Amino acid sequence: MSQVITMAEKVCTKCAVSKPVCDFYYDSRRNYIRPSCKECSKKESSENQKKNKTYQAQRQRDWRAKNPDKWKSFLDSYNEKNKDHIKEYRASWMKANKDRHNASLAKRRAKELQALPSWADLNAIKIEYSLAKWCSEVTGIPYEVDHIIPLQGKRVSGLHVANNLQVIPKSDNRKKHNQFHI
Repeated sequence: MSQVITMAEKVCTKCAVSKPVCDFYYDSRRNYIRPSCKECSKKESSENQKKNKTYQAQRQRDWRAKNPDKWKSFLDSYNEKNKDHIKEYRASWMKANKDRHNASLAKRRAKELQALPSWADLNAIKIEYSLAKWCSEVTGIPYEVDHIIPLQGKRVSGLHVANNLQVIPKSDNRKKHNQFHI
């Protein structure tokens, strides 16, 4: 006489499908099998994470604002423990994102020179730097973003705005120096 062992099944409360009990999470704290299957639980969890992402980020910012000393000590200890990793990461990021790094440096320099107006379109400026990177990759010739009217010219000083930028080969930019050519 052979015995047939049947696996216990349970109906999921979310999808209303009968599934084996092994497809449900077991809650050991409450000593019961959860009402929704693993698949539905994962979907629900993912949706909740998306909904709560901004809320959690705001809570984190609030905590940091209320506890600046704790946050600073945490950052200092983390940076101290991970110096080598941070250094390697920054170097690899700068190598992979040279256009973004150059755009950031140019923006900083323009701010220092008070040549970055509040109305400047920063996205258009970033596009110029991305274009220079793309031209360099495609042609094999290094390209740079040049200020048509220099930020610190002898007779006239320009602004760090998209209209004042051009992508030219690096060698031409070096020949130009800090001069305005018509």
